[in-house]
Amino acid sequence: MVINCFWVSGQFKGKGNGKKLLEQCLADSKGMDGIVAVSSDKKRPFMTDPKFLKHHGFEIIDEAKPYFKLWGLKTNPNAEFPKFMESAKSGKCPNIKGITAYYSNSCPFTEFYTNELLREYAKNKNVPLEINHIKSREDSLKMPIPWVINSVFYKGELVTLEMKVERHLDKLIG
Repeated sequence: MVINCFWVSGQFKGKGNGKKLLEQCLADSKGMDGIVAVSSDKKRPFMTDPKFLKHHGFEIIDEAKPYFKLWGLKTNPNAEFPKFMESAKSGKCPNIKGITAYYSNSCPFTEFYTNELLREYAKNKNVPLEINHIKSREDSLKMPIPWVINSVFYKGELVTLEMKVERHLDKLIG
């Protein structure tokens, strides 16, 4: 089982809700080999907190640039952990001209932020923009990073996984 975007929002934090969600994931993973989650080197917006994963028995099973960690928890002790694809480990986008965005509809907000706000931002800054909508497994296999929800690159370098990218891009573009 793969956990995507596992987090508890604002007023619901610190009340055991994360633990309850994880317990439900464990129950749902019965008959599977285990659970994996993509996280990072530290707590980042919209990613599962690596301290939470470690606290609940997950271990780092693979890494990808610039800071991605694949965390795993086996429910079948004989199973082998999966790994990131080599193509997703470079951490660099092949387009080095302007802004490049990748997004999927696994989050209901990504399409609006990418197609509306990011497009408007690039137009206002007169910066070239390439948008890649991840619609299929084949599209996701072309990703330069192992995060298919939302990512924004500037001149080939990963800038942010957040959807509200203005402050990050303003630091780079000016």
